[in-house]
Amino acid sequence: MRSSTAVLAITLSLPLLSQIQTKDPKTLAPSGTQLITVTQNGGLFLNGVPVNVGQLAGEIQRTSQRGDVFLRADRATTWDSIARVLRTLESAQPPISVKLITEPREQAR
Repeated sequence: MRSSTAVLAITLSLPLLSQIQTKDPKTLAPSGTQLITVTQNGGLFLNGVPVNVGQLAGEIQRTSQRGDVFLRADRATTWDSIARVLRTLESAQPPISVKLITEPREQAR
């Protein structure tokens, strides 16, 4: 008996943090955009406000001004937590495109 495995492909766009203008140094939210933050312990925030993963897509669609949606995660965050957010937004109707924020190698610790 053969088993089959489904593969989910996610396209990622990774701008450097230094390449985007920020409006709030506390949240690092790029001007005119939505910022999703996933903490080390799996906490989820939308523009600095705690949110449930089940409510995330609806909140983004409700408050979006057609700007980009960025995702930032603590370096110790498990990939499962990040992938759960990406899957949730990819399955939204319409799907929500997300850009991951990274730091230049010399600034990352």
